Amino acid sequence: MSAPVQTPIYIRIFYRLGLVPVLAGVMTGQPMRTLATYSFPESLIETGFHCDQVEQTGSWFFMLDREHQRLVRWDGAEEWNQAGGFGQTEDSFFDPVGFQIDHLKMYVLDRGRQGWLLFDTQLHYIDFIPLPTDIDPVSFAVDAFGNLYVADLISHGVIRYSRSGQMTGPFIDFDLLPDQPRELVRLSLLDDQRFQLWFRRPSSRYILSTSGRLLTWQRFPEAVAGVLDCQGEGYPVQVRPDSVRIQSTEPVRFPVPQVQALAFQTSRLLIVTPTDIRVLSCE
Repeated sequence: MSAPVQTPIYIRIFYRLGLVPVLAGVMTGQPMRTLATYSFPESLIETGFHCDQVEQTGSWFFMLDREHQRLVRWDGAEEWNQAGGFGQTEDSFFDPVGFQIDHLKMYVLDRGRQGWLLFDTQLHYIDFIPLPTDIDPVSFAVDAFGNLYVADLISHGVIRYSRSGQMTGPFIDFDLLPDQPRELVRLSLLDDQRFQLWFRRPSSRYILSTSGRLLTWQRFPEAVAGVLDCQGEGYPVQVRPDSVRIQSTEPVRFPVPQVQALAFQTSRLLIVTPTDIRVLSCE
């Protein structure tokens, strides 16, 4: 491992053999380190696996592969299984757009089937919650009370549904937000009381309470994949063709080719490539 290089804002970059660099002292002086690198087993890579979304719960990774219409559960070593897939069975996917883990349930939003497929955390099928046919869902979130928030392209807003799938009324109208943003990237929960909306035009993030009140919003000069929370400071993260960049006073570049997906979990960043998952932390 090479010696650290000091910069005016105390950014240090260490290169470990074959691994992503480890960043230390971004603005707050807190270290950002590689917690682990998990290499995909050949048995999974050989299936043509591509990750569009990743989440980690305990020691398990859950990954959505939209191209092959499947949800994959992986232990970080050799064991993996999947749900969904092509077909006409009750647990098949037609056009999955995203998933969320809520306690011991997996909600998978499927535009083709116009509703959610529910699985347990071992990917056993549980149930199906239908959506009305007059909406075009692109992203969703589930709060602590089981309410479902759906971003809809037709109404250009967010609609709230009960746990049983009954609409409880319009919730957020994007045209009433500052800057009237377009091209929603995703809707996700921050905690039990807040959720966020990410837009591509302009590149921006809106944080709202689960009661629908706008709390704050940010506009970014360039496209941003998310914000990494380090000791209360938020650092925008960008994905480039050959790297991931963390924007601070002096941007820091991680040479990671072919990034397929990112996951922001409080002070941790999960980076998925075609061959592995790299877990970084600024704790």
